Amino acid sequence: MLPRALEKTLRRLDHPHKIQDWISKLPYNSGDETRSALRAWQHKEAHCFEGALLACLALEYNGQPPIVMDLRGHGDDDHVVTLFKLKGKWGAISKTNTTVLDFRPAYYSTLRELAMSYWAMYFNWKGQYAMKDFAGPIDLRKFKQVDWRYGADDMGEFGMKFNKLPHQLLCPVRDLKKLPKVPERLRLAGFLGSDMLGVRKS
Repeated sequence: MLPRALEKTLRRLDHPHKIQDWISKLPYNSGDETRSALRAWQHKEAHCFEGALLACLALEYNGQPPIVMDLRGHGDDDHVVTLFKLKGKWGAISKTNTTVLDFRPAYYSTLRELAMSYWAMYFNWKGQYAMKDFAGPIDLRKFKQVDWRYGADDMGEFGMKFNKLPHQLLCPVRDLKKLPKVPERLRLAGFLGSDMLGVRKS
């Protein structure tokens, strides 16, 4: 059941930019649990996957499909963004613990173009480029056994299902390992204001 207060909020989120502003204001969840969209809203915090679920709930409420893209890293956490289309172009809503893996305006003709817009900004705490591949569009409506909207269960296993989907390669791990590290000031800027408990340092 959709709480009246949440429904009132979702009604106002009739544009992807508004949804992005909404999830950007939530504190970052650095804990181990992955909550459904409803429970993330109730706890008033979200990490990237929970933010993606919240954005999907808002898009679906306003008549858009709840679809995401899975970005996979090597030596870094994966990242999930919510996809939307405006005038035939792809964009992405993103909850991130960095300053660089955020919202993408609807400017990209293909999902590969959109994924590549994240590639040079996808680096780990050590300053190593980390993004290897992506999968999408992933329509959450196809996962009928998972109550990602309102469920009480941990959604961690749901996120792991994405790893079993076909991914498009962007940069083989062997090539990632050959790249120089990102400039130090970019690395520092990328983690400016981050919740350090949620930053992978291994």
